[in-house]
Amino acid sequence: MNNSKDDEQEIWKSNILQFDIPSSDDQKLEQKQLQDSCNVDDHGVSDEKDDLTTLNAPLSQPILKVTQIGIQMVNLSWTLNDSVDPSWIKAYRIIVNTKSTEILPPNQHEYKLENLEPDTTNEVQISVTSRSDFADEKISEPVNIICPPRPQAPTIQSIDSNQPCSIGIKWKINKNNSDRITSFKIFLDGKLHDEIDTDGQHSFKYEYTQLQTNQTYSIFIKACIKQNIFDDSIYQCDIESNASNELILQCTTPSKVAPLRIERMHPDGIDIVWDIPTEDQDMNIIGYQILKNGRPFGKSIPVDQRRASIHDLVVGNRYSLQVVPIRQHSDSFLEYNPENHDSYLLGPKLDIEFTDLIQIPSKLWIENISGHSAVVCWSQVDDLSNENTIPDSYKLHIWNSREQTRHQTAVISISKDKTSQQLKDLQSSTIYEVQLEAYKRRYRQITNESYIVSTISDILTFETGAPPNAPSNLHIISCTNTAVRLGFDPFIEHSAEIIALRVHCESLHSGKNSRDIIFDLTPDSTEFLLSNLIERTEYNVTIYAITDEYLNEIDCHDISQLPKKLKLSNWLISQSLQFTTSGCEPASQLHICSATFESIQLEWILPKAYGSTKYLSQILRWKLERGSEEHSMELDCNIANAIIPGILQQGLYRISLDSLFSMKMNLEDDEINRKEICLTISEITLVRYRIPDLSERPEICLTGYTTSTIDLTWNKPNMFSIIDHPERLNEQIKIHRKLLGYRVEINGRKYNTLDENQYQCTLTECHAGEEYKVRLVAQTSVQNEYLNDMFLHDDEPNETPSKKLRVRMLTDQDLLRSFQANFEFHHHVTKENIIEQRNEIKPLGKINIHWIVSNIENISYFILQWHSSKDSYIQQKLFESNETSFTIDVCDEKEFYIIEIIIVTNDDIKYQYEQLKMPIPGEPDAPKLWLLKTSDSNFVVEWSEPKSYGIPIIGFQLYIEGKKAGDMVEVNLRRAEIPSEINRAYEINICALTNNPQRTRSVMSQTLAVITTPAMQINNNITPAIAIQIESINEEKLHVNWKTFVPMTEIRCYYIHYTCLNTGEIQTMKVSKRYRHATIRNLNSGFTYEIMVLAVDKNGRILYSSDKSTIHMNVSPNAPIVAIRERTNDHVTLEWRPAPNCDELTIVSYKIYVNNRLTAILSNDQLSYTLTNGSPCEEYTVYIQAISDDKNIPSPMSRGVKFFWPGIKPGIFRRLDDGQTGIVVVAWEQPRLEDETDRLIGFKLFSENISTHVVRSHGEYNAETYRAVIYNLSNAKYLLWLEIQSELYSVRARPITITSGRFRSRSSFAPAKCFLKKQKR
Repeated sequence: MNNSKDDEQEIWKSNILQFDIPSSDDQKLEQKQLQDSCNVDDHGVSDEKDDLTTLNAPLSQPILKVTQIGIQMVNLSWTLNDSVDPSWIKAYRIIVNTKSTEILPPNQHEYKLENLEPDTTNEVQISVTSRSDFADEKISEPVNIICPPRPQAPTIQSIDSNQPCSIGIKWKINKNNSDRITSFKIFLDGKLHDEIDTDGQHSFKYEYTQLQTNQTYSIFIKACIKQNIFDDSIYQCDIESNASNELILQCTTPSKVAPLRIERMHPDGIDIVWDIPTEDQDMNIIGYQILKNGRPFGKSIPVDQRRASIHDLVVGNRYSLQVVPIRQHSDSFLEYNPENHDSYLLGPKLDIEFTDLIQIPSKLWIENISGHSAVVCWSQVDDLSNENTIPDSYKLHIWNSREQTRHQTAVISISKDKTSQQLKDLQSSTIYEVQLEAYKRRYRQITNESYIVSTISDILTFETGAPPNAPSNLHIISCTNTAVRLGFDPFIEHSAEIIALRVHCESLHSGKNSRDIIFDLTPDSTEFLLSNLIERTEYNVTIYAITDEYLNEIDCHDISQLPKKLKLSNWLISQSLQFTTSGCEPASQLHICSATFESIQLEWILPKAYGSTKYLSQILRWKLERGSEEHSMELDCNIANAIIPGILQQGLYRISLDSLFSMKMNLEDDEINRKEICLTISEITLVRYRIPDLSERPEICLTGYTTSTIDLTWNKPNMFSIIDHPERLNEQIKIHRKLLGYRVEINGRKYNTLDENQYQCTLTECHAGEEYKVRLVAQTSVQNEYLNDMFLHDDEPNETPSKKLRVRMLTDQDLLRSFQANFEFHHHVTKENIIEQRNEIKPLGKINIHWIVSNIENISYFILQWHSSKDSYIQQKLFESNETSFTIDVCDEKEFYIIEIIIVTNDDIKYQYEQLKMPIPGEPDAPKLWLLKTSDSNFVVEWSEPKSYGIPIIGFQLYIEGKKAGDMVEVNLRRAEIPSEINRAYEINICALTNNPQRTRSVMSQTLAVITTPAMQINNNITPAIAIQIESINEEKLHVNWKTFVPMTEIRCYYIHYTCLNTGEIQTMKVSKRYRHATIRNLNSGFTYEIMVLAVDKNGRILYSSDKSTIHMNVSPNAPIVAIRERTNDHVTLEWRPAPNCDELTIVSYKIYVNNRLTAILSNDQLSYTLTNGSPCEEYTVYIQAISDDKNIPSPMSRGVKFFWPGIKPGIFRRLDDGQTGIVVVAWEQPRLEDETDRLIGFKLFSENISTHVVRSHGEYNAETYRAVIYNLSNAKYLLWLEIQSELYSVRARPITITSGRFRSRSSFAPAKCFLKKQKR
């Protein structure tokens, strides 16, 4: 074999063509040979008599083709044009890689190119030469022949074969090998045996089958690369590798298969078994196949079983069985193929006669089923005459079908004489399955091997006894405070008899009187009675079912021996019910949420009714303890809060809440036998008045912004306010507040907290292009030491927010990068300036303005505009593009300057930005000063903190008779006690002091004249007294004159000193010495005053005095006290306390004034009024005046009630386009929300065709959109409207009429009004 292989290699080497580059001598020789060949004809005879004219005819280019491809070879053929005479052709020449390799005669048209060198590309051409020297040689188009690299020879190994009479080999392709191997040729004894494709695999196995046993074979393979054609001119030839290593292998004898044995015969078939093959047990057997009568039966059997059951057999027939081992092949099962029968090793045949089966009892049943046992019974076999079919014994199979399978059964062996079997230790409430199997042992006559013949019965199913089912309906039939009757459905038994029922009732709350109730019932009972229970007590009652199984489980022989506390078990089935005995509890935790003159708000925990007691209703009662009548309000039983409406008087109120119940008296189901009871709780509360919020809201100003920061500043709000007395209209109450600090909110969220002395801040890390809503919240507290107890004192600080300041940040596309302003005080202050301050006010400071821009080359100039809030005159100044700052001298103190910058680009486009608002500092306002009380040795004055404007107040200075009195008073004090002498007149002033050298103090307060007059004793040396006459003008004015008085000495002035005897308020009015009469104004009607006139000298001493005159003012009705009862988006309801009749005056009607216009006149019994025609977000002030039967004496106007009408105020809704196109562009202004807690959701746009009345929706828009475009409107007239939606309201703006088409209607651009309103969602 090896010699033949070497010879083949030698032959291959000798046939390889070697192509060299021809030398010049070779070319001459070639030309000579070509010339010689041209002179010789086909017979070797020279042709010298050719017709020159014929030979001069042209030749055509030959067409070269590849006709066959082989191993390292190709067959070539060529043709010429039909017009070419073959006699013209002298010779052909083969050209390979531009080298002439061989000269061919003119009659040869094919050529075999052999022994191509591996890994080369050869360009092949054919040329044709004419016999004439004058005709050019014609060369064909080239054909490229590729000879791929020779593949690497594979290495083969022998492997075990899974089939008989076969030999197996395997080999691999190196993954790193770049050879494009397409197939392998398999050789057996030097001859080609088979060829297999690679199919992209890297490892291979192959089996030589149907070989002769014990014969030796020579085996090798070759790797091949197959031919390929890439296009018409590129071809690839075949190539083979060298032969692989050679293997000399012998085909061995297969192993023998052990014979089959019968294990069991039964009516369903036969069970057979076999052993592992006796020889070559290490052979790779992966399964077996059973043959029945020579044909496969069933599926392949796994190798680890070696047993099978043959079914579908007919009794009385004879069968032949065989087993076939299956070996591994290509990592998978090799299915048995009867057509390839000789390739498998078959085991010996087993011949069986399927006959003489044994009998089984025909009846099988269960008796005496209990929770843990049962008895299985069966009958005798039917035919006792045939001994061969009578069983030798029985086996009883039993298994739990829920937890076990048929192969996991418990087996009980039973003799053939028995007909029943006791089953013990079973699980309760479990389904069991049993089968009875009859056995008989037989022997084979030939081998004397024994086997079993059996018959099995059908499966019999039974369920062991289970604990009974608990009753599904344990319920209360009737109950009272101390007894309960209960009923229940019977327990349902499951093969386990109930012998008794036990009832156990226990209280869920341990107490001194609690005890357990235990008794037994007969099994057929369905109700029971519990008595001697405790009222409003929660109990748990349990009824148990007692069975024999439970008694056996706890080793108890009788029910009487059961313990009180039963041991838990699966057999102790019970049903429980929790119930509460009848009774009731009143409402609890009556809490006064707030108590003001407007209302009292209450909360409480609802009353509780237990058992058969019914909770009916509630009654709320309240009464002012100083003797007024009691009021009541009936409430629904589910209400846990209430509001006692105002207007309430100040005082102590007793509030009671009655809870009404209906209680059952006995267990009979009779609704007549009931009794109603009432339980009451009470609370006492003091109604006081709540101090109103800060009268002035802080105002926040934008003083600068950049792309990431916002500069803010503000003035301190006024901390002093005067309010009308809540009950007494003619009195006023003065409220002092203390500033605690500020809080900044951004977009509704807390940002930071500031000190009370801080008046500016900068917001940083802002995002470009975003809009921020900034609000300043002032935190204040009331100085309670200056108030009486009639007001509620809230410990929590009061918060007063400013209006929201909207700031939109600059974006990266804006030309302006920052715009900032700051106020700067003048620092050149001298004494001369201070002296001249009285005559000429110098400017306090200046405003420095600075801006930064980008793309300065695109900017032409800047326009800076500013004006003061004092006037509307706008000033402006132009700046070059390189200027970035300016200073404004300001003279309008305590005002605001509005500053705006406009950027004008080179193409005359103007860009406007957010305006700046700069507050200008100034001296504080003058404090208000009033007399609080006087005594023989001193008097007390009180003053207010004035409003400041950017210059903080550091204290106060008192002046008496124009001179400083004492040191500076601390800034947080509001009262001063001044020593005095009797019978003196004092003139008091006060001013606020600052730390600013240019504005050191505020303007002086008004002069307060104080007269110290106890039981007055006038100087006896001065005889004439002042005689006065007093005349009443109306209920508020008095005229006083002393014309008859002539002073004997020089006096400085007169003082009218009058005291209100109702309130104790003392007032003094100064009158010039030139006059002897005066009018006292603003007196309270119905009050009594004590009046006297005094004359004082230049030292303030009293020289003359009149007698005290007492006068009672005309009485007018009290003004009504008004409050808002209800405020919605479509109406506002006001109510008032009726004005009491006084003296001989009777109230006959009320006048309603809305925004100072008379709106309605109501009768005296109508104490409420509803407004229905308000506009959203508009402010309204309502006054009410009581009219008496004397029309000249009406009551004063009531305290004004101010409110904003709830809802949404739409902005202007208008059309923007010119109407000349097919689209409609509309825009709208941002709506105004009255409620600051409300949030705008979005907008909806609608249109209605006026002709067809068809309504269309044109989309929904978010809250940030204020413009829309409408397409596809036909030529018609439309009514267009905008619907505005917030979280609380939904309204429409005033519609506009448009014409879609060539012409546009003239629609109104008046401010929109809300004409359609909806209720709150």
